[in-house]
Amino acid sequence: MSVNNGSEQEIKQPGSYFELQRLWQPGDKVRLAFDMRVRLIEANPRVRENYGRIAIERGPLVYCLEAPPGEKLSPFDVSLLVDENPADDFTPEFRPELLGGVTVIRAAAVAAAAPHAQEPLYRELNRRDQTTGKQIEVMFIPYYSWANRGPSEMEVWLPWRRKGK
Repeated sequence: MSVNNGSEQEIKQPGSYFELQRLWQPGDKVRLAFDMRVRLIEANPRVRENYGRIAIERGPLVYCLEAPPGEKLSPFDVSLLVDENPADDFTPEFRPELLGGVTVIRAAAVAAAAPHAQEPLYRELNRRDQTTGKQIEVMFIPYYSWANRGPSEMEVWLPWRRKGK
């Protein structure tokens, strides 16, 4: 991070708040530089709703999988495919025509063979059902931009599986 005169200040505790103390003058500017690589995040296992699920972050932004209006595939019917090196599986791409210009993240996923909403609430376990489905490519958008194209379903935390399994 640098302030106005180009002097650099290192943040000593990444992931926390940083207090910038100085006598501010009109025209002062703060320049922040973030690590913008894609990161996969998992919650503490005690967060039951997110157990076995991952979220995607890039820099300070959280991303979500959105089903734009008219899309038939629900985000709730998608599992992400992750390789041994997750950084290779998620591709940032700037899209100037989308929502005034945003960076999206493309990733491989599996769409459920049938929409979960059409399945019974309870059924006998069938492990084969967990591996069926069609491989697809999905596009994550920054969470802040969700529903800017109209009302839609969205999911931040998605189930995942290793590629090839």
